[in-house]
Amino acid sequence: MARANSDTPLPDDDSSGGVSTLLVIGLIVLFLVAMGILLYLAFSG
Repeated sequence: MARANSDTPLPDDDSSGGVSTLLVIGLIVLFLVAMGILLYLAFSG
């Protein structure tokens, strides 16, 4: 993967851009949910 990316960075980024974006959005959502749960537990406890 690393060698292919170094050889043709633009096509690889375009082809995997959607997946990486979805993964980033998913991680952000999970992070926000985790922070919300921690804040809820902190204030409710």
